[in-house]
Amino acid sequence: MVMNKSFSTALISIALCAPAMGADMGYAPPPEYSLDAERPVQIGNGWYLRGDVGWSRERPPVIAPDAALSAALGKKDGWVAGLGAGYQFNSYFRADLTLDYRNTMRTNAKSDPFTCLTGVQGVSDAAGTALGITAITGSCYSGQKADFKRTSLLANAYLDLGTWSGITPYVGVGVGATYGRAEGLYNWYTSNNGEAYNPDIPYPNGFPQRWLTASGGAAPAPDDFTFGKQDKSVTTSKSQVNFTWALMAGISYAVSSNAKLDFGYRFVNMGSFAPNGPKKDGQVQEFRMGLRYSPD
Repeated sequence: MVMNKSFSTALISIALCAPAMGADMGYAPPPEYSLDAERPVQIGNGWYLRGDVGWSRERPPVIAPDAALSAALGKKDGWVAGLGAGYQFNSYFRADLTLDYRNTMRTNAKSDPFTCLTGVQGVSDAAGTALGITAITGSCYSGQKADFKRTSLLANAYLDLGTWSGITPYVGVGVGATYGRAEGLYNWYTSNNGEAYNPDIPYPNGFPQRWLTASGGAAPAPDDFTFGKQDKSVTTSKSQVNFTWALMAGISYAVSSNAKLDFGYRFVNMGSFAPNGPKKDGQVQEFRMGLRYSPD
Protein backbone atom coordinates (compact mmCIF):
# COMPACT_ATOMS: atom_id res chain seq x y z
CA MET A 1 0.00 0.00 0.00
CA VAL A 2 2.79 2.38 0.87
CA MET A 3 4.46 1.60 -2.45
CA ASN A 4 1.30 2.22 -4.48
CA LYS A 5 0.71 5.51 -2.68
CA SER A 6 4.22 6.67 -3.49
CA PHE A 7 3.83 5.68 -7.15
CA SER A 8 0.58 7.62 -7.47
CA THR A 9 2.16 10.68 -5.95
CA ALA A 10 5.01 10.52 -8.51
CA LEU A 11 2.62 10.30 -11.45
CA ILE A 12 0.69 13.37 -10.26
CA SER A 13 3.94 15.33 -9.85
CA ILE A 14 5.04 14.48 -13.40
CA ALA A 15 1.68 15.54 -14.84
CA LEU A 16 1.84 18.89 -13.07
CA CYS A 17 5.40 19.58 -14.15
CA ALA A 18 4.96 18.61 -17.83
CA PRO A 19 3.72 22.04 -19.09
CA ALA A 20 6.58 23.82 -17.39
CA MET A 21 9.08 21.38 -18.85
CA GLY A 22 7.60 21.87 -22.32
CA ALA A 23 7.97 25.61 -22.02
CA ASP A 24 11.55 25.24 -20.82
CA MET A 25 12.37 23.04 -23.80
CA GLY A 26 11.02 25.61 -26.33
CA TYR A 27 7.99 23.74 -27.68
CA ALA A 28 5.56 26.04 -29.54
CA PRO A 29 1.90 25.98 -28.53
CA PRO A 30 -0.47 24.38 -31.04
CA PRO A 31 -1.81 26.76 -33.74
CA GLU A 32 -5.19 28.35 -33.30
CA TYR A 33 -7.70 27.92 -36.12
CA SER A 34 -10.49 30.37 -36.88
CA LEU A 35 -13.82 29.07 -38.07
CA ASP A 36 -14.71 32.42 -39.71
CA ALA A 37 -15.06 32.48 -43.52
CA GLU A 38 -12.19 34.02 -45.46
CA ARG A 39 -12.75 37.67 -46.44
CA PRO A 40 -11.90 38.97 -49.96
CA VAL A 41 -9.09 41.50 -50.26
CA GLN A 42 -10.35 44.94 -51.41
CA ILE A 43 -8.18 46.88 -53.84
CA GLY A 44 -9.92 50.18 -53.10
CA ASN A 45 -13.18 51.98 -53.70
CA GLY A 46 -11.84 55.33 -54.94
CA TRP A 47 -12.46 54.77 -58.66
CA TYR A 48 -14.71 57.22 -60.48
CA LEU A 49 -16.00 58.06 -63.95
CA ARG A 50 -16.46 61.61 -65.20
CA GLY A 51 -18.13 63.53 -67.99
CA ASP A 52 -17.69 67.24 -68.75
CA VAL A 53 -19.02 69.92 -71.06
CA GLY A 54 -17.72 73.44 -71.37
CA TRP A 55 -17.62 76.77 -73.13
CA SER A 56 -14.30 77.84 -74.60
CA ARG A 57 -12.79 81.02 -75.96
CA GLU A 58 -9.69 81.21 -78.12
CA ARG A 59 -8.02 83.06 -80.94
CA PRO A 60 -8.16 81.17 -84.25
CA PRO A 61 -4.76 80.56 -85.82
CA VAL A 62 -3.73 82.29 -89.04
CA ILE A 63 -2.27 80.03 -91.70
CA ALA A 64 0.36 82.64 -92.70
CA PRO A 65 2.06 85.27 -90.50
CA ASP A 66 -0.31 88.24 -90.75
CA ALA A 67 -0.81 90.57 -87.79
CA ALA A 68 -3.60 92.50 -89.53
CA LEU A 69 -5.66 89.38 -90.20
CA SER A 70 -4.98 87.97 -86.74
CA ALA A 71 -6.43 91.16 -85.23
CA ALA A 72 -9.43 90.95 -87.56
CA LEU A 73 -10.17 87.36 -86.55
CA GLY A 74 -10.33 88.25 -82.87
CA LYS A 75 -11.39 85.54 -80.42
CA LYS A 76 -14.07 82.96 -81.09
CA ASP A 77 -16.45 81.09 -78.80
CA GLY A 78 -16.64 77.31 -78.94
CA TRP A 79 -17.53 74.24 -76.93
CA VAL A 80 -15.74 71.20 -75.57
CA ALA A 81 -16.99 67.82 -74.33
CA GLY A 82 -15.00 65.16 -72.52
CA LEU A 83 -15.05 61.75 -70.83
CA GLY A 84 -12.63 60.28 -68.34
CA ALA A 85 -11.84 57.94 -65.46
CA GLY A 86 -9.80 58.45 -62.32
CA TYR A 87 -9.03 57.46 -58.74
CA GLN A 88 -9.46 59.31 -55.43
CA PHE A 89 -6.38 58.30 -53.42
CA ASN A 90 -7.38 60.14 -50.25
CA SER A 91 -9.31 63.20 -49.10
CA TYR A 92 -6.79 65.55 -50.70
CA PHE A 93 -5.37 63.91 -53.84
CA ARG A 94 -6.93 62.41 -56.98
CA ALA A 95 -5.92 61.85 -60.59
CA ASP A 96 -7.68 61.01 -63.83
CA LEU A 97 -7.27 60.52 -67.56
CA THR A 98 -9.55 62.58 -69.83
CA LEU A 99 -10.31 62.68 -73.55
CA ASP A 100 -11.72 65.99 -74.84
CA TYR A 101 -13.27 66.73 -78.23
CA ARG A 102 -13.58 70.33 -79.43
CA ASN A 103 -15.93 71.75 -82.00
CA THR A 104 -14.49 72.46 -85.44
CA MET A 105 -13.25 76.04 -85.42
CA ARG A 106 -14.02 77.73 -88.75
CA THR A 107 -12.57 81.03 -89.93
CA ASN A 108 -13.82 83.14 -92.81
CA ALA A 109 -12.44 86.64 -92.37
CA LYS A 110 -10.56 89.42 -94.09
CA SER A 111 -8.26 92.14 -92.84
CA ASP A 112 -8.60 95.89 -93.16
CA PRO A 113 -7.26 97.32 -96.46
CA PHE A 114 -3.54 97.96 -96.79
CA THR A 115 -1.18 99.24 -99.48
CA CYS A 116 0.17 96.59 -101.83
CA LEU A 117 2.64 96.71 -104.70
CA THR A 118 1.05 96.43 -108.14
CA GLY A 119 3.99 97.45 -110.36
CA VAL A 120 7.45 99.07 -110.64
CA GLN A 121 8.56 101.82 -112.99
CA GLY A 122 11.81 103.62 -113.68
CA VAL A 123 12.61 107.14 -112.44
CA SER A 124 14.71 109.58 -114.49
CA ASP A 125 15.80 113.18 -113.95
CA ALA A 126 14.94 116.08 -116.23
CA ALA A 127 17.88 115.23 -118.46
CA GLY A 128 16.61 111.68 -118.91
CA THR A 129 19.29 110.06 -116.73
CA ALA A 130 18.06 106.85 -115.08
CA LEU A 131 18.06 107.36 -111.32
CA GLY A 132 16.36 104.28 -109.98
CA ILE A 133 12.97 102.62 -109.61
CA THR A 134 9.74 103.47 -107.80
CA ALA A 135 6.79 101.38 -106.63
CA ILE A 136 3.29 101.58 -108.08
CA THR A 137 0.84 100.73 -105.34
CA GLY A 138 -2.80 99.82 -104.92
CA SER A 139 -5.15 98.66 -102.16
CA CYS A 140 -5.40 95.03 -101.01
CA TYR A 141 -6.71 92.98 -98.10
CA SER A 142 -5.81 89.52 -96.81
CA GLY A 143 -8.35 86.78 -96.20
CA GLN A 144 -8.52 83.26 -94.84
CA LYS A 145 -10.98 80.38 -94.99
CA ALA A 146 -9.94 77.48 -92.78
CA ASP A 147 -11.12 74.69 -90.48
CA PHE A 148 -9.28 73.54 -87.37
CA LYS A 149 -10.09 70.28 -85.54
CA ARG A 150 -8.54 69.17 -82.25
CA THR A 151 -8.86 66.28 -79.78
CA SER A 152 -6.88 66.22 -76.51
CA LEU A 153 -5.79 63.39 -74.20
CA LEU A 154 -4.61 64.59 -70.76
CA ALA A 155 -3.36 62.97 -67.57
CA ASN A 156 -4.49 65.21 -64.69
CA ALA A 157 -3.66 65.51 -60.99
CA TYR A 158 -5.74 67.49 -58.50
CA LEU A 159 -5.26 68.77 -54.97
CA ASP A 160 -8.54 69.00 -53.04
CA LEU A 161 -8.26 71.76 -50.46
CA GLY A 162 -10.78 70.56 -47.87
CA THR A 163 -14.55 70.14 -47.72
CA TRP A 164 -17.10 72.46 -46.13
CA SER A 165 -20.83 71.68 -46.30
CA GLY A 166 -20.20 69.33 -49.23
CA ILE A 167 -18.21 71.95 -51.21
CA THR A 168 -14.58 71.16 -52.07
CA PRO A 169 -12.32 73.71 -53.80
CA TYR A 170 -9.45 72.30 -55.85
CA VAL A 171 -6.51 73.14 -58.10
CA GLY A 172 -4.91 70.89 -60.71
CA VAL A 173 -2.45 70.42 -63.56
CA GLY A 174 -2.56 68.27 -66.67
CA VAL A 175 -0.13 67.13 -69.36
CA GLY A 176 -0.70 65.18 -72.54
CA ALA A 177 -1.09 65.60 -76.28
CA THR A 178 -3.52 67.07 -78.80
CA TYR A 179 -4.18 65.68 -82.25
CA GLY A 180 -5.20 68.42 -84.65
CA ARG A 181 -5.88 68.99 -88.30
CA ALA A 182 -5.77 72.30 -90.19
CA GLU A 183 -7.29 72.74 -93.65
CA GLY A 184 -7.65 76.06 -95.40
CA LEU A 185 -6.58 78.80 -97.79
CA TYR A 186 -4.93 82.17 -97.14
CA ASN A 187 -4.38 84.82 -99.82
CA TRP A 188 -4.25 88.52 -100.67
CA TYR A 189 -7.07 90.11 -102.69
CA THR A 190 -7.37 93.42 -104.54
CA SER A 191 -9.79 95.84 -102.91
CA ASN A 192 -11.35 97.14 -106.13
CA ASN A 193 -12.73 93.80 -107.38
CA GLY A 194 -11.91 91.17 -104.73
CA GLU A 195 -9.83 89.09 -107.13
CA ALA A 196 -6.76 87.22 -105.94
CA TYR A 197 -3.63 89.35 -105.85
CA ASN A 198 -1.14 87.90 -108.33
CA PRO A 199 0.47 90.62 -110.53
CA ASP A 200 3.55 89.84 -112.57
CA ILE A 201 6.05 92.63 -111.81
CA PRO A 202 9.11 92.68 -114.11
CA TYR A 203 12.26 94.68 -113.45
CA PRO A 204 12.45 97.89 -115.55
CA ASN A 205 15.50 97.45 -117.75
CA GLY A 206 18.10 100.19 -117.83
CA PHE A 207 17.43 101.53 -114.33
CA PRO A 208 19.63 100.97 -111.27
CA GLN A 209 18.04 99.05 -108.43
CA ARG A 210 17.73 102.07 -106.20
CA TRP A 211 14.31 102.58 -104.67
CA LEU A 212 13.01 106.14 -104.98
CA THR A 213 9.79 108.07 -104.67
CA ALA A 214 8.10 109.29 -107.86
CA SER A 215 9.80 112.67 -107.36
CA GLY A 216 13.23 111.09 -107.03
CA GLY A 217 13.65 111.03 -103.22
CA ALA A 218 15.03 107.98 -101.42
CA ALA A 219 12.46 105.34 -100.43
CA PRO A 220 12.69 102.02 -98.54
CA ALA A 221 12.50 98.80 -100.49
CA PRO A 222 9.21 96.88 -100.11
CA ASP A 223 9.27 94.13 -97.51
CA ASP A 224 9.93 90.61 -98.80
CA PHE A 225 9.56 91.69 -102.41
CA THR A 226 11.07 89.85 -105.36
CA PHE A 227 10.46 90.65 -109.03
CA GLY A 228 8.25 88.35 -111.05
CA LYS A 229 4.92 86.70 -110.41
CA GLN A 230 3.48 87.72 -107.05
CA ASP A 231 1.80 84.90 -105.13
CA LYS A 232 0.71 85.34 -101.50
CA SER A 233 -1.52 82.29 -101.33
CA VAL A 234 -0.92 79.60 -98.71
CA THR A 235 -2.83 76.32 -98.77
CA THR A 236 -2.60 73.81 -95.97
CA SER A 237 -4.02 70.37 -95.25
CA LYS A 238 -1.99 69.02 -92.40
CA SER A 239 -2.39 66.81 -89.32
CA GLN A 240 -0.03 66.85 -86.36
CA VAL A 241 0.25 66.03 -82.65
CA ASN A 242 1.29 68.75 -80.20
CA PHE A 243 2.42 68.55 -76.59
CA THR A 244 -0.34 69.99 -74.40
CA TRP A 245 -0.49 71.25 -70.82
CA ALA A 246 -3.27 72.65 -68.66
CA LEU A 247 -3.93 74.47 -65.37
CA MET A 248 -7.25 74.03 -63.54
CA ALA A 249 -9.13 75.48 -60.58
CA GLY A 250 -12.70 75.05 -59.40
CA ILE A 251 -15.10 73.60 -56.84
CA SER A 252 -16.98 70.32 -56.55
CA TYR A 253 -20.25 69.72 -54.70
CA ALA A 254 -21.32 66.35 -53.32
CA VAL A 255 -24.92 65.75 -54.40
CA SER A 256 -24.79 62.22 -52.94
CA SER A 257 -22.29 59.75 -51.53
CA ASN A 258 -21.55 58.57 -55.09
CA ALA A 259 -21.87 61.71 -57.23
CA LYS A 260 -20.20 65.11 -57.31
CA LEU A 261 -20.88 68.11 -59.52
CA ASP A 262 -17.80 69.92 -60.76
CA PHE A 263 -17.58 73.60 -61.77
CA GLY A 264 -14.19 74.81 -62.95
CA TYR A 265 -11.91 76.97 -65.07
CA ARG A 266 -9.15 75.52 -67.24
CA PHE A 267 -6.38 77.13 -69.25
CA VAL A 268 -5.05 74.86 -72.01
CA ASN A 269 -2.03 75.37 -74.24
CA MET A 270 -2.25 73.03 -77.23
CA GLY A 271 0.42 74.69 -79.39
CA SER A 272 -0.15 76.04 -82.89
CA PHE A 273 -1.62 73.94 -85.69
CA ALA A 274 -1.03 76.57 -88.39
CA PRO A 275 2.22 75.67 -90.20
CA ASN A 276 3.40 79.28 -90.46
CA GLY A 277 1.23 80.90 -87.83
CA PRO A 278 2.11 82.63 -84.54
CA LYS A 279 3.15 80.24 -81.79
CA LYS A 280 0.70 81.79 -79.32
CA ASP A 281 -2.22 80.22 -81.17
CA GLY A 282 -3.72 77.20 -79.46
CA GLN A 283 -4.12 78.83 -76.03
CA VAL A 284 -7.67 78.22 -74.82
CA GLN A 285 -9.68 79.39 -71.83
CA GLU A 286 -12.51 77.10 -70.72
CA PHE A 287 -15.34 77.21 -68.21
CA ARG A 288 -16.50 73.66 -67.54
CA MET A 289 -19.25 71.77 -65.74
CA GLY A 290 -19.08 68.05 -65.09
CA LEU A 291 -20.23 65.08 -63.06
CA ARG A 292 -18.00 62.60 -61.22
CA TYR A 293 -19.61 59.28 -60.31
CA SER A 294 -18.09 56.67 -57.99
CA PRO A 295 -19.69 53.22 -58.41
CA ASP A 296 -20.12 51.06 -55.28
